[in-house]
Amino acid sequence: MNRHQEIEHEARQQFANANGWSFGRGFSLRALANNMMHGGWGGCSDSVGDHAEHYRKDRRAVALVAHNYPASSYEDCEQFYGRVLTGTESDLAPNTSDDHYGVSGIARKVGQWGLVTHVAPAGRAASWYYPNHSILIVVTRPGVEIIWPTPQQMVATAMSWAIDHERRHCAAHAKRLAA
Repeated sequence: MNRHQEIEHEARQQFANANGWSFGRGFSLRALANNMMHGGWGGCSDSVGDHAEHYRKDRRAVALVAHNYPASSYEDCEQFYGRVLTGTESDLAPNTSDDHYGVSGIARKVGQWGLVTHVAPAGRAASWYYPNHSILIVVTRPGVEIIWPTPQQMVATAMSWAIDHERRHCAAHAKRLAA
């Protein structure tokens, strides 16, 4: 595991522990919507979000986490920070071909399953996959409360990520110069 993966793993584990969940193997939206332990694929198209992570509580599907980039120029994601979306809100961006990635498109898609989309109050700062670039989104059944990363955790993750990124960039540049 490289340093970037260690940073991600540590932040993911802190998030899971804070919420009383465990990080694990994938599951379908059907499994999440029906509080199932496993399965539920049933031929449905479950691709939701980018860099998806699956969480369980008591071995049952409890949350799908995505680290997404803004979908298009139609969507001002900051308007959704800190909100829980059902997919029926009037201020969702119009349907676009890249709805798989946008907050609006995800909210509409999972809303069809009776699920809700939580958008981190800190938005891009909360992502541990690509801090300050991707938006942390959590899909759950209604009524599930989210304990978000603390400001201290977000700063530590972003700093560690940036230092590791810069170290790798400098090493690659030095290698190119030496060649």
